[in-house]
Amino acid sequence: RARFHALVGDWIYATMDAGQIKRDQEHAEQVNTYYADATELGLIMSAPRLERWANVLLDLGRLDGARERLEELDALDLASSGEARPYRNRVLRRLIERTLKDDDLSFDDNLALLDDYLNDPRLRLKDRIWAIARKAELRLEDGQPAVARDHLIVDMRRLDREYADHEELHPGELYTLLGRAYFDLGDSENAAFHLDRALSVLRDTDAVRGDALVLLGNLAVEQDDLELAVDRYSTVVDTFHATRSYLPGLLGRAEVRSMLGHHDLSMADYALVTERLLRGEPRRDITPARVAQSLLDRHNAVLPTGRLDIALAYAKQAETIFRSDDVPVDVLAIIARTSEALARRTLGDTWTEDGPTPAMADLPVAVRNEARLAFEQAAKYYKRHAQAVVLAAGSDEVWAYSLRKSAETYDLAGRPDLAIELLDEYLERRSTEDGARNEVMYRLARALQAELRFADAATWYQKLIDTSEAGRFATESFVPLARCYLALDRPRDAETLLQRVLDGKLGALLPDAEDYQDAMIELGRIRYESGDYVGAMELLSEARKRYPDDPRMLTVMFNLADSQRRYANQLQDTIDNDATLTPADRAMLRQRRLDALVESEALFTDVVAAYRAMPPERRNRSAEATLRFASLYRADTAFARGAYQEAVELYDGVAREFRDHPSSIHALIQIVNCYAALGDDAQKLAAHERATYRLAQMPDDVFDEPDALLDRKAWENWLRNLPIGMQSASANTDSISP
Repeated sequence: RARFHALVGDWIYATMDAGQIKRDQEHAEQVNTYYADATELGLIMSAPRLERWANVLLDLGRLDGARERLEELDALDLASSGEARPYRNRVLRRLIERTLKDDDLSFDDNLALLDDYLNDPRLRLKDRIWAIARKAELRLEDGQPAVARDHLIVDMRRLDREYADHEELHPGELYTLLGRAYFDLGDSENAAFHLDRALSVLRDTDAVRGDALVLLGNLAVEQDDLELAVDRYSTVVDTFHATRSYLPGLLGRAEVRSMLGHHDLSMADYALVTERLLRGEPRRDITPARVAQSLLDRHNAVLPTGRLDIALAYAKQAETIFRSDDVPVDVLAIIARTSEALARRTLGDTWTEDGPTPAMADLPVAVRNEARLAFEQAAKYYKRHAQAVVLAAGSDEVWAYSLRKSAETYDLAGRPDLAIELLDEYLERRSTEDGARNEVMYRLARALQAELRFADAATWYQKLIDTSEAGRFATESFVPLARCYLALDRPRDAETLLQRVLDGKLGALLPDAEDYQDAMIELGRIRYESGDYVGAMELLSEARKRYPDDPRMLTVMFNLADSQRRYANQLQDTIDNDATLTPADRAMLRQRRLDALVESEALFTDVVAAYRAMPPERRNRSAEATLRFASLYRADTAFARGAYQEAVELYDGVAREFRDHPSSIHALIQIVNCYAALGDDAQKLAAHERATYRLAQMPDDVFDEPDALLDRKAWENWLRNLPIGMQSASANTDSISP
């Protein structure tokens, strides 16, 4: 029975070794169990079986069990006059290798372990070479290249005579380590000499050959021969896939390909490095921190070239090396900053230090969406960075900065709801003496306003205005507070607030101050929308003269032109309905009305010209609507002052340019009314046919749109000028050109 158990263990181990079954914990445990059962049943284990047993125990991480098997091999070796020595030495070496990987052991402990190993009189030359090489590696990894070099020179000379009796052995690995020591010391000439010597004695199949080629690749990088470096690294990657040199070679090639600008190839190599790193055993030379730093170095090198997307890709790759909770804080910070920079760069000139400009609305939706996603990514990483700083017991100032940036970029990403949470947390946790507190209060008010929480927003704006130290954040609160008042149905409060700013009673602003400028334009808009056209004309005219370069000037001009048009309509109503007016008063009002119409038409003409001069890609939906209104109202002003022929031409232009919009019907109706006023019955009938033809083509639902422009008076005049059934008997609608 004992022999049967041992044979089953042998069979499982052999099938694992042949790759027919997985070399995993389950199968290793089975081998261990069968060998243990065989021993309990009285079988004396042979040296090969003891080696196999020790190997599976090492696979299972049971070092004490492996040491027990080593002691049995020791006894067997002494009893067999050295026949068991190769098995014993292999187990001892593997046990040492496994112990060297233990991060809990210090440099001195590891060195002592190897010294004890070397003092074993039963070691063969091959084993001593291995131990000397490991000691050199330890010293190199500990930053002691000079010590490693000095010991290697002595040890290599001591072994010199013994190679004669062992033709199968060579000093190739020791030459490679000596070359590495010289490289670390900055002695490129000696490094190259010893690495070339290593290649001259190493066989093509020797795994250490890959280490030498990696070092020669590093030398080529140092000498700025990047193509040669790629060639050497590629040889390692292609030829030594299953060796320890594969990962350093792959990492070296990834770095150099990036230096050459081959970023797609570089990223592919970095992805392979990450994959191998995550599924491989821990290493002292290629660690997650080492690869992450390499990727951040590539990010930093690409960043000044303006390739923010490429730089960001390198930083994002660094993140994938770690578990979500273990990503280094500097990686999170870099991803956040670069994402934000990418978003701002995407917006181009529509973004300034003061934030987005009105021109941002002219950007294509796809571009704005790209920027929004980048801002949202930045916000998420700023937030993660702030949380990581807290967990790492880092600087409170760093936490505060990242939390503010997260809120800011969430706001820019169109997520004021998330910004509010962070800003509330900031104000709750930071002192009232915090230097950024006023800015945070202002951002919180803006975010609340964006979330339609107008009462809460107004409270914060008022706090800023009442805070003498708030500075520019107080003065920047006037206009948004007025808008909150309007939303809360407090128009008188809004007007009073802005008028106090303009009167110098609040904020002590000069007319050339930006906040004074904003207040004037906003109050002009409020008065325009509330029907106070005289007040609007006064403010908007002043704004036009003082601030001709304001990016909102086209809107100011449109509102001013429309205020004059509507004011002229009010004057006409007064003239028509106020029986108490004297002839002199009527004459004065008619002249005032005419002047307003002339000025209005001129302004509408300028607005139309400016919008038509815009590149098509900048003419967004809002711009198209303003152009349509300005074109139609310009024709209306000509009609109102009795310039009917001019009005016909202007209405005709509207009907043709906006033929698919209901405004074209209004224009065609007015053409009918123009010819009626001119007494031209033939043209009136033709225009009528054209209007009815277009009306028949229009779907009913278009007249439900808020900007359908159904002018009741124009339609009533149409019915008056051409009652139903009074159209020309000779009209042929099939010949009408719409």
